[in-house]
Amino acid sequence: MGILVQPSFVGSVLPQNVTLADNTMQGLTLDGLSQFGVLIESMYSPNCNAPNAVRCSSYTTWNDTTISGNSIEATGGGGIVASLNNVGDAIDNATITGNSIQATGDNAGIGLGTCGDSLDAQISDVEIAHNTIRGSIDAGINVVSGCERASPASFSTSRSSTTTSS
Repeated sequence: MGILVQPSFVGSVLPQNVTLADNTMQGLTLDGLSQFGVLIESMYSPNCNAPNAVRCSSYTTWNDTTISGNSIEATGGGGIVASLNNVGDAIDNATITGNSIQATGDNAGIGLGTCGDSLDAQISDVEIAHNTIRGSIDAGINVVSGCERASPASFSTSRSSTTTSS
Protein backbone atom coordinates (compact mmCIF):
# COMPACT_ATOMS: atom_id res chain seq x y z
CA MET A 1 0.00 0.00 0.00
CA GLY A 2 1.26 3.43 -0.86
CA ILE A 3 -0.83 5.97 1.09
CA LEU A 4 -3.73 5.22 3.46
CA VAL A 5 -5.92 8.14 4.57
CA GLN A 6 -8.20 7.15 7.45
CA PRO A 7 -8.70 8.07 11.10
CA SER A 8 -6.74 6.05 13.63
CA PHE A 9 -8.13 4.29 16.66
CA VAL A 10 -7.11 1.89 19.41
CA GLY A 11 -9.08 -1.25 20.19
CA SER A 12 -12.36 -1.92 18.45
CA VAL A 13 -14.32 1.29 19.10
CA LEU A 14 -14.68 3.38 15.96
CA PRO A 15 -13.72 7.06 16.19
CA GLN A 16 -16.74 9.34 15.86
CA ASN A 17 -17.20 12.62 13.98
CA VAL A 18 -13.60 12.89 12.74
CA THR A 19 -12.80 15.32 9.92
CA LEU A 20 -9.69 14.78 7.80
CA ALA A 21 -9.16 18.06 5.94
CA ASP A 22 -6.75 19.73 3.53
CA ASN A 23 -4.78 16.59 2.62
CA THR A 24 -2.65 16.88 -0.52
CA MET A 25 -0.79 14.03 -2.21
CA GLN A 26 1.08 15.64 -5.08
CA GLY A 27 4.09 14.85 -7.25
CA LEU A 28 4.77 11.44 -5.67
CA THR A 29 6.17 8.32 -7.33
CA LEU A 30 4.57 5.18 -5.90
CA ASP A 31 5.99 2.19 -7.76
CA GLY A 32 6.01 -1.57 -7.19
CA LEU A 33 3.01 -1.59 -4.85
CA SER A 34 1.17 -4.86 -4.23
CA GLN A 35 -2.07 -3.13 -3.23
CA PHE A 36 -3.49 0.38 -3.62
CA GLY A 37 -1.57 3.49 -4.58
CA VAL A 38 -3.82 5.82 -2.57
CA LEU A 39 -6.65 4.46 -0.42
CA ILE A 40 -9.19 6.62 1.41
CA GLU A 41 -11.23 4.22 3.50
CA SER A 42 -13.57 4.06 6.47
CA MET A 43 -12.39 2.19 9.53
CA TYR A 44 -13.40 -1.42 10.23
CA SER A 45 -14.58 -2.72 13.60
CA PRO A 46 -15.28 -6.35 14.51
CA ASN A 47 -18.14 -5.08 16.72
CA CYS A 48 -20.28 -4.15 13.74
CA ASN A 49 -20.52 -4.73 9.97
CA ALA A 50 -21.66 -8.02 8.44
CA PRO A 51 -22.38 -10.61 9.74
CA ASN A 52 -23.38 -8.58 12.83
CA ALA A 53 -26.81 -7.00 12.89
CA VAL A 54 -25.39 -3.65 14.05
CA ARG A 55 -24.22 -1.29 11.34
CA CYS A 56 -21.01 0.66 11.94
CA SER A 57 -21.39 4.41 12.21
CA SER A 58 -18.50 6.85 12.37
CA TYR A 59 -19.55 10.02 10.53
CA THR A 60 -16.00 10.48 9.24
CA THR A 61 -15.59 13.32 6.71
CA TRP A 62 -12.79 13.86 4.21
CA ASN A 63 -12.80 17.55 3.15
CA ASP A 64 -10.64 19.28 0.53
CA THR A 65 -8.54 16.30 -0.59
CA THR A 66 -6.17 16.69 -3.57
CA ILE A 67 -4.49 13.79 -5.35
CA SER A 68 -2.60 15.32 -8.24
CA GLY A 69 0.41 14.77 -10.49
CA ASN A 70 1.39 11.38 -9.08
CA SER A 71 2.86 8.34 -10.78
CA ILE A 72 1.30 5.15 -9.40
CA GLU A 73 2.15 1.54 -10.27
CA ALA A 74 0.04 -0.99 -8.34
CA THR A 75 -0.88 -4.64 -8.76
CA GLY A 76 -3.84 -6.28 -7.08
CA GLY A 77 -5.61 -3.28 -5.59
CA GLY A 78 -6.08 -0.29 -7.82
CA GLY A 79 -4.57 3.13 -8.33
CA ILE A 80 -6.65 5.63 -6.35
CA VAL A 81 -9.67 4.33 -4.42
CA ALA A 82 -12.06 5.99 -1.97
CA SER A 83 -14.38 3.58 -0.16
CA LEU A 84 -16.93 4.80 2.37
CA ASN A 85 -18.12 1.87 4.49
CA ASN A 86 -19.81 3.32 7.60
CA VAL A 87 -23.02 5.19 8.38
CA GLY A 88 -22.70 8.93 7.83
CA ASP A 89 -19.27 8.99 6.15
CA ALA A 90 -18.66 11.70 3.54
CA ILE A 91 -16.17 12.97 0.97
CA ASP A 92 -16.54 16.61 -0.01
CA ASN A 93 -14.47 18.66 -2.44
CA ALA A 94 -11.94 16.17 -3.80
CA THR A 95 -9.66 16.69 -6.80
CA ILE A 96 -8.03 13.76 -8.63
CA THR A 97 -6.11 15.24 -11.56
CA GLY A 98 -3.02 14.69 -13.67
CA ASN A 99 -2.10 11.27 -12.29
CA SER A 100 -0.45 8.49 -14.28
CA ILE A 101 -1.71 5.11 -13.12
CA GLN A 102 -0.49 1.67 -14.19
CA ALA A 103 -2.58 -0.98 -12.42
CA THR A 104 -3.52 -4.65 -12.63
CA GLY A 105 -6.05 -6.61 -10.63
CA ASP A 106 -9.71 -6.69 -9.75
CA ASN A 107 -10.27 -3.04 -8.93
CA ALA A 108 -10.24 0.28 -10.77
CA GLY A 109 -7.61 2.75 -11.85
CA ILE A 110 -9.72 5.32 -9.98
CA GLY A 111 -12.66 4.22 -7.85
CA LEU A 112 -15.20 6.00 -5.64
CA GLY A 113 -17.81 4.04 -3.75
CA THR A 114 -20.20 3.69 -0.88
CA CYS A 115 -20.26 0.11 0.37
CA GLY A 116 -20.65 -1.96 3.53
CA ASP A 117 -22.66 -0.10 6.17
CA SER A 118 -22.64 3.28 4.46
CA LEU A 119 -26.20 4.46 5.02
CA ASP A 120 -26.50 8.23 4.63
CA ALA A 121 -23.03 8.41 3.05
CA GLN A 122 -22.29 11.22 0.63
CA ILE A 123 -19.67 11.88 -2.03
CA SER A 124 -19.90 15.40 -3.43
CA ASP A 125 -17.97 17.93 -5.49
CA VAL A 126 -15.38 15.55 -6.94
CA GLU A 127 -13.30 16.38 -9.99
CA ILE A 128 -11.57 13.54 -11.86
CA ALA A 129 -9.69 14.99 -14.83
CA HIS A 130 -6.62 14.61 -17.04
CA ASN A 131 -5.49 11.28 -15.57
CA THR A 132 -3.92 8.50 -17.63
CA ILE A 133 -4.86 4.94 -16.66
CA ARG A 134 -3.21 1.87 -18.16
CA GLY A 135 -3.21 -1.83 -17.37
CA SER A 136 -5.40 -4.88 -16.99
CA ILE A 137 -8.05 -3.83 -14.46
CA ASP A 138 -11.81 -4.17 -14.06
CA ALA A 139 -12.52 -0.50 -14.82
CA GLY A 140 -10.64 2.65 -15.66
CA ILE A 141 -12.94 4.77 -13.51
CA ASN A 142 -15.56 3.12 -11.30
CA VAL A 143 -18.21 5.03 -9.32
CA VAL A 144 -20.42 2.77 -7.19
CA SER A 145 -23.35 3.68 -4.96
CA GLY A 146 -24.75 1.08 -2.59
CA CYS A 147 -22.58 -2.00 -3.09
CA GLU A 148 -22.67 -4.92 -0.66
CA ARG A 149 -25.35 -4.10 1.93
CA ALA A 150 -25.16 -0.31 1.70
CA SER A 151 -28.09 1.81 0.65
CA PRO A 152 -27.64 4.00 -2.41
CA ALA A 153 -25.79 7.15 -1.43
CA SER A 154 -25.75 10.71 -2.60
CA PHE A 155 -23.32 11.60 -5.38
CA SER A 156 -23.28 15.16 -6.65
CA THR A 157 -21.26 17.46 -8.87
CA SER A 158 -18.82 14.85 -10.16
CA ARG A 159 -16.78 15.84 -13.22
CA SER A 160 -14.58 13.48 -15.21
CA SER A 161 -12.18 13.75 -18.13
CA THR A 162 -9.57 11.00 -18.13
CA THR A 163 -7.81 8.81 -20.71
CA THR A 164 -7.86 5.05 -20.21
CA SER A 165 -6.14 2.30 -22.20
CA SER A 166 -5.18 -1.34 -21.77
